[in-house]
Amino acid sequence: MLKKEREAAMKDPKSRAKRKAEELAAKADSNSTKVNPEDLEGYSKRKRMTQEERLRTVLEGREDFKAKRSGGGTTNTEKKRLKHFMMIKKSKHVQSKVLVSARQVQSMKNKKVKEILKHDLKKRRKI
Repeated sequence: MLKKEREAAMKDPKSRAKRKAEELAAKADSNSTKVNPEDLEGYSKRKRMTQEERLRTVLEGREDFKAKRSGGGTTNTEKKRLKHFMMIKKSKHVQSKVLVSARQVQSMKNKKVKEILKHDLKKRRKI
């Protein structure tokens, strides 16, 4: 059955969609007269899990979030980048930037862009 459907889909993908729509319509007609037994059932309380089951579910939950963790805290370069400007504006580093010419600024920006393009694009910025 699956082989035939796959071959038909390879020949004409529209026929596959039509067949699915027809099957759904046929199922809807047949199900309209029947009652779903799950609808008749009342509320059932979940059974209490054993200690092994609870431990297993806890460990499964921990595995999901391992990728989101990053090692350690913030790096020094990240701290420097995120520091408020009002705390830095009188520093030698900032004061020296004021005296830099436009040509030097442009060359520094070009160097920085080239440096960034060398990095692995998949890595997220942390610095």
